[in-house]
Amino acid sequence: MNPPLKPRPKTATIFMTLPVLFGGLLMIAIGGLGVAYWIGGAAASGERVDIVLEGSCAEAAQPLVRRRIDEIGLGDPQLEASGDVLRVTVTLPGQSPDVERQSIPQMLGAAGLLTVHDGDEQLLGRKDIKQAKLQLGDSGEPLAVVVITEAAQDRLNESINADSEGVLQIRLDGVPLVDRPNVGRVIDQELRIIDAAELTPNDRMRLAIDRVLILNHGPLPCALSVASTTTSQ
Repeated sequence: MNPPLKPRPKTATIFMTLPVLFGGLLMIAIGGLGVAYWIGGAAASGERVDIVLEGSCAEAAQPLVRRRIDEIGLGDPQLEASGDVLRVTVTLPGQSPDVERQSIPQMLGAAGLLTVHDGDEQLLGRKDIKQAKLQLGDSGEPLAVVVITEAAQDRLNESINADSEGVLQIRLDGVPLVDRPNVGRVIDQELRIIDAAELTPNDRMRLAIDRVLILNHGPLPCALSVASTTTSQ
């Protein structure tokens, strides 16, 4: 592996193309998803918070929640499950305090069940997913790619061929994420999750990383709601 390049001056970085920028972030992300956006772990220097997650599967979900914490690199994690409550104390990265305080607890508690639908018919579920990974889109934008079984790909393509003007709806935990227009077949057993164009580059990267983390370390036995996020005393 080649050594990382020395940082460029800020003025030079501004004029770099988006594909190159995202390519660099993606290469970092391959080695550690948390580093790519949150920059956590031993380098975490943000607020230390107590996160209370609630759900009937709190104790059973603890190992998967811990894997998400370790993957994203949150500092000095402490977890305690009791009944329907999972208490998590971590140090946030400190890169985007307002975003971190809201998004990280939601990511930790998300069940992580991805499904694809054609109208009322479900075409893809958890058993059809092999893994999730980060990838660059055609314009250099970061996105989450879901690797699916050959049988699932065949079902999706059959639906696409039957209605070239329709869409497939991709949902996460029952909530619509994006609609995939039926303008091209699913190939190489890879389903791309392409977000709206108006999102900022940072939001695209954060969402892509969160989805890869959730899908690779899930689904949880149930969704855990965020009861509170408070500054740790």
